[in-house]
Amino acid sequence: MEENEEGTVARVTQLRTEVIEPSLHEEHGRLIKTTGDGFLAEFASPMAALRSAITIQEEVSRLTLPLQLRIGLNLGDVIIQDDGDVYGEGVNIAARLEGLCEPGTILVSEKLYSEVVRKIDVRFEDRGELKLKNIGKPIRAYSVGKGVPSSGPVVLTLETTPSIAVLPFNNMSSDPEQDFFADGMTEDIITELSRFKGLLVIARNSTFTYKGKPVDIKKIGAELGVKYVLEGSVRRAGQRVRINAQLINVETGGHVWAERYDGDLVDIFDLQDDITKRVVATLQTELIFLEGSLMDRTASAGLDVWTASKRAWKELYGLNRDSLARSRDLAKQMTVDFPASPEGYKLLSLVTSHIIFMGFASNAEELKSEAEQSIRTALWLSVNDEHVYWGLGIVLGALNDQIDEAIGALQRSIEINPNFSLGYGTLGTILAYGGRAQESIEKTKFAIRLNPKDPSIFFRYTVLSISHFLLADYLEAARWARSSIERKPDYWIAHAILTASLQLLGKTSEAATACGALLAALPQLSIISMPIQPVRPKAAQQLFHQALTEAGLPSS
Repeated sequence: MEENEEGTVARVTQLRTEVIEPSLHEEHGRLIKTTGDGFLAEFASPMAALRSAITIQEEVSRLTLPLQLRIGLNLGDVIIQDDGDVYGEGVNIAARLEGLCEPGTILVSEKLYSEVVRKIDVRFEDRGELKLKNIGKPIRAYSVGKGVPSSGPVVLTLETTPSIAVLPFNNMSSDPEQDFFADGMTEDIITELSRFKGLLVIARNSTFTYKGKPVDIKKIGAELGVKYVLEGSVRRAGQRVRINAQLINVETGGHVWAERYDGDLVDIFDLQDDITKRVVATLQTELIFLEGSLMDRTASAGLDVWTASKRAWKELYGLNRDSLARSRDLAKQMTVDFPASPEGYKLLSLVTSHIIFMGFASNAEELKSEAEQSIRTALWLSVNDEHVYWGLGIVLGALNDQIDEAIGALQRSIEINPNFSLGYGTLGTILAYGGRAQESIEKTKFAIRLNPKDPSIFFRYTVLSISHFLLADYLEAARWARSSIERKPDYWIAHAILTASLQLLGKTSEAATACGALLAALPQLSIISMPIQPVRPKAAQQLFHQALTEAGLPSS
C-alpha cells in the first residue's frame, strides 16, 4: 500500500473477483465479509472448505500478482447475527491459525483435519500444539503445503485399495422366512463396511446375484474385481442369533479370518458393528477407518422400523409401476407408525421421485411437492444419512432443475459414504443435466465400477447415452441407450435418446422404429408432456426435440 495504493487495491479486488468468489461459489461457500486485504467465509462441509482453500492458493500462484495469502481453516460452532455476520470461538481459532501460516500455505485445526484426512489427495504436516492468542487451550494444527496436488477425492482402484465383496449370508434356520433376516443382515454389513474410507466395497445389488448359487470364490473375485470375499451364515432361534463369518483371500483361496458371534437380537446393531471392525482390521492396511457408524440411529424405532424399511426397499428395487406403488404404500405407513424415524420419510421421497421420472405419475406436480417435503423431514431427523442426501439431490436436480444445490447434496452423500454407488450415479445424472458431460461420464463409470451388477444399472447406461448425446457422439449415445434398453425394455428415456440419436445419424427408418418402441413404453408421451427433460442444455435440448419430432413423436 505504501508503494502503490491504487495498484494494490486493484490487485486485491482482482484477487477477490477472479479467484476467491468463483472458488467459494464452486464449493457453495458464503463470503461473509471482507476486512481490508482479508476475508471470512463459511462452508457447509469441511471438505468443501479445504477444496476451496487449495483452489484459491493454486490460482493465486498462477496469477501474475505480487501477492501471497495465508488461509486458516477450523470446524466449529458459530453465532450468526441478523446481518449474516458470524462470531464465536470457532471463527477466532480460524483467524488465529491464519495469522500463524507461512505465506502461500493453509493451516487447519485438528478438528477439521480429522474430518478430511485420507478423503482428499493432499499432504498434511503435523505442526504440533499451537498456543493461540486469547484461546485458553493449545490447538493442534496441520499445514497443507504450497503447490500440493488437489485432484479432489482419491479415486479408489483395485491395484491400490483393498476391495471386498460381501456375499449373501446363508439362512441356516429351518424357517425359510428367515431368508429375509439373513439378507437384511448382509445388507447392513455392506452398508457399514462402505463407510470406511479407503476400502472399496461392491454394492449389494451385485453381490446378491450370487444368492443361492454354488460359491466359487476365485470366479466371484475375478468377476467383481475384488481382493477379498466375506461370506457367512445366520442362524436365528427366537430372540437369539448366531452369525458365522469368514474372510477369504481371493487370490489364494485361503481363509484370512473366521469368527462366530452369538447374541440377543436386541443387540444386532452392536454385533454388526463388531463384525465390520474386525473385518477391516484384518485387512492389515495402513489406511485409517472411521470408528463406528455415521448413520444416526438415535431416532430409530429399532427392529420394527428396520424390518419395515427392508420390505419397502425390496419393493422399490422392483422398479416397475406396481412394485413402486407397493413400496410407496409401505413408506407412507412407516411415517404413521414411526414418525420419529427418518426411514419412512426418506423412502417415501425416493419412491415418489422414481414414480415421477419413470413416467408412472398422473399427478406429477402434487407428487413433486410430497417428495420434497418428505426428504426435508428426513433431513431434519437424520443429518448423517447418505440416502437422505441422495434423495435430496434427486428432488433438487431431477425434479426441480436446481443443479448446483443438487450437486452439493450429492457430494455430501459421498462424503458420508465414499463407496455410495447411488450417490456417484445420481451425481453423474445431475452433471449431465447441467451440461457437464465429461464429468458426468467419469462419475457414472465409477458408480458402475462400485456396483457392476446393479439391477438399476440401466439408469447409469442411460446417463452415459445422454452425456454422449451432449458431446454430439450420437453413435456412442445410441450404443449406451441400447445397453439400457437390454436391461430395462420399458424405460422411456433410453428409448428417447436412442430415437433422437438414430435420427441425427441419418438412420431415419431405424429412428422411426425406435420411436414406435418409445410410444409403446409410454403411450401418451409427447414433446411437451415428458415426465422430466432428459436433455437440459438449451441448444442440445432443441436438437433433441427436433430429432424426436422428425422421427415421429407427437409435439403435443
